[in-house]
Amino acid sequence: MTTAEFNPIELEESLRALHNAEKNLKNIISQSGLRFSMNKVTGDLGEYYAYRILSQNKDLFESVATEKSSIAASDMLGVISKSSKLYEQFQKTEIRIEIKTRRKDHGGVTYLSSVKPDKFDILCVVHIGMDYSLKSIHLVNTTTVAEELDTKYNRLLFKSEMAFITI
Repeated sequence: MTTAEFNPIELEESLRALHNAEKNLKNIISQSGLRFSMNKVTGDLGEYYAYRILSQNKDLFESVATEKSSIAASDMLGVISKSSKLYEQFQKTEIRIEIKTRRKDHGGVTYLSSVKPDKFDILCVVHIGMDYSLKSIHLVNTTTVAEELDTKYNRLLFKSEMAFITI
């Protein structure tokens, strides 16, 4: 696109619409008690999707709660019952969940940075589309994360096959 084709009015209108949509998202997500920052739309929306889906899935979790502090070691805590599919794998009733969200429609490499397996029990990878719609949620245990982690760069090259559960 050359400068002559650039339409500043259209850009300004689109940015205003995006800003209004972000404000609406903030209001909707805040009603669930979760944090939402317009500066971190993708990550916060991923946490919302994870919270909504995981808390509704009673085969996995009795309940899911978000960490109130933005500097907490993990993003959420999940409580599982002894009849949960997860209890056999983890042998405990409280699970620390770390959420990582990526926004793309298809293919490509999915790098997850700042992954610290000692800070969580389950890595929850949320994929959302370019239109912000939920595509999938993958649950990965820390053993798999630790085995696949690139310790030089502290990042994980995520592959869906790593997940023990995909929703």
